[in-house]
Amino acid sequence: YVRNITRNPDVPRYRRIAVNNSSFRGSVAALPGHEDVFRALGFRRDGAYWEWAWAEDRHDELKWGARTAVLEYAAGELEGLAAPRAQGP
Repeated sequence: YVRNITRNPDVPRYRRIAVNNSSFRGSVAALPGHEDVFRALGFRRDGAYWEWAWAEDRHDELKWGARTAVLEYAAGELEGLAAPRAQGP
């Protein structure tokens, strides 16, 4: 979800995640602390959706650059957590 926003920050459908989505429920919503992570990355809960609120700053180049950089970094870290780790000998 986060990577989709970094690749398409100006596309509204990528900035909104339905909490009832089966993929979301089976992957993200099942993780303890996912709401705290979403809030830290600029999302806010809006009824049945998580919406990336930082998108409201897209007309302020300084804020937009900083916030998309944070999201890019977080996406890389989250992908690293999801990647399978190599087993030792």
